[in-house]
Amino acid sequence: MSAIYDPLTELVALASIENCRFCGCTEQQPCAIPIALGPDGKERLARKNEEVLEIIPCSWYLEECCNAPACVERLIAECRGAAAPPRVLLFDGQGRTIPLSPGACTPMDLAADDRDFALIGRELGLHANEVTREAILERIRRLRKVGA
Repeated sequence: MSAIYDPLTELVALASIENCRFCGCTEQQPCAIPIALGPDGKERLARKNEEVLEIIPCSWYLEECCNAPACVERLIAECRGAAAPPRVLLFDGQGRTIPLSPGACTPMDLAADDRDFALIGRELGLHANEVTREAILERIRRLRKVGA
């Protein structure tokens, strides 16, 4: 028995194209993910247009969710029951978070995280259980007084 061409069946098949529920992209029209080369030579997400090395299309992570970083983060937030959509976190070559707010006046190197404070605290002679921002600042103040 030969198959009969049915345009209605084909139309229904086209109408069921899977969209990402967060950004609306499809397999035929994927998101663009800008990639840059970090200072350590590893690929990472690009932050500025000037540093874009390559643009790769997204692919499907799960049904109804592409692998664009913002969509994956929204999927994670949805799974955790978060009410507001999360912001995308970018990291530099050393694993530190990069501030993305347009008016951020804090340079990337000053945006220290817990690992930076643990390292600074160790160098200042603090024990691991004593490392806090306040303890580090107090130790630096004492060292400045001694050095003055």
